[in-house]
Amino acid sequence: MRSTTFTEVARRAAIVAAMLVPAAGGAMADGAMAGEGPSLGCYERDYSDTHLADHPDQIVDRIVLDIYRPPDGGEDIFVKMAVWTANQGYVRKTGQGGQRFDQSLYCYQDGKAARCQVECDGGHFTVEHDDGEVLQFATGYLQAGEAEECGGAIDLAERPGQMVSYRLMRAPGATCEAAFAGTETTGKE
Repeated sequence: MRSTTFTEVARRAAIVAAMLVPAAGGAMADGAMAGEGPSLGCYERDYSDTHLADHPDQIVDRIVLDIYRPPDGGEDIFVKMAVWTANQGYVRKTGQGGQRFDQSLYCYQDGKAARCQVECDGGHFTVEHDDGEVLQFATGYLQAGEAEECGGAIDLAERPGQMVSYRLMRAPGATCEAAFAGTETTGKE
């Protein structure tokens, strides 16, 4: 059996580190720096009818996230989230299918993971994957909407406390502008 010298181990470690640096650099695109939160930009997912039929508990028909820093130049990262519900899963039973629910979140670093949270214990999501083009997050509890107003609020978890993941793709800025400027109606027709 051949023994490995310290120099050989160090060389291998340097090669692995060099391969990881470009991958990590792409993970925080568009102004977000490592340790601060998810990549800035617009992300969207509009689930197909086939996907929804294959996942009858899924409540989200379409979701748009605008991840941004305030124009005042602050370092904090925020998220505007719009969710259009499918008419299935628990929202069908509660009469909340086919509606839009909005939420604002504040992002921070929790150990190695970026997390975005709703104030007043409205839940959070944890970023599972972020390469600047695809953003995937998981949540076991995340409220969208206003609990005290008509239409109420929904929990993005399909079942209370059970983790669910959402994978969104980078979208043009115009998608977020339309979604959050009030010029867009409901998700699918």
